[in-house]
Amino acid sequence: MSEIKIHPEVASIGSYLYQLHSVSVFWQESKEGFGEKALYVQQPTTFDAPDTLTSFKKSYNLSVKVFDVDSSTAFYHAERLADEVRMKRGIIPLITPEGDETGDYVRINRIEARKSEIGAAILQLTWDSRYLYERAEYVALEDVQFISEVRE
Repeated sequence: MSEIKIHPEVASIGSYLYQLHSVSVFWQESKEGFGEKALYVQQPTTFDAPDTLTSFKKSYNLSVKVFDVDSSTAFYHAERLADEVRMKRGIIPLITPEGDETGDYVRINRIEARKSEIGAAILQLTWDSRYLYERAEYVALEDVQFISEVRE
């Protein structure tokens, strides 16, 4: 089985939701299905926008499917997870691949819970991240001399 590549912010959100709702967490689709009481963290959709002269902004939209015995129970858990995130002002700590907190965080701008298919609900999370533009490497000037003359 190949290694799964997961965006660090998505991994942190999945880990945080797992801490709040200890069920199986899936990062990829499963042919066998997810079964009852599971979270399926999908890949986010992204779109970008200019931010500053030195950075750009990416907005992320992440869908997490919450599975349970029926849609009402799944929605109850999705809404409970949404409320837990809201009570923390939308702040989710970022973690390393080893699971240690980095001291940074992602702030959720919007969170929504809704019923989905039978036995499932959707938790929709939206946040923004900013990244620096690549800058060209150059050699800094060390010694500059000006010679000037007055014209007649």
